[in-house]
Amino acid sequence: MISNTLIFCEGIVEPPTESLAVRSLCLYLDVFSDSPSFLFETEKDTTDLYYNWLKKTGINDFIEEIIHPEYNIKGLRLSETMRRSPCFKIDRISWDNLNFILSKIS
Repeated sequence: MISNTLIFCEGIVEPPTESLAVRSLCLYLDVFSDSPSFLFETEKDTTDLYYNWLKKTGINDFIEEIIHPEYNIKGLRLSETMRRSPCFKIDRISWDNLNFILSKIS
């Protein structure tokens, strides 16, 4: 894996992303790589909204911490838009592109 920290940026966990595909991605990387840290990055004013969304969809089982952009945490970001490098830009995480994502970040 490029980095031992994988950071999901706020828009990437919303539909059309499939929450079970996100959970599968995290589980696969947890089992078959060096147990990376999974973080979630969002703006301060949307923290509560995304916390509830992550809890409702079960993604919070893998997310260790919710962080904010000003924390300057280093790690590979999965995002719908280009963010701080390194960043892997994708429009969604779903079953039809899960193998592609794994091949790029593993």
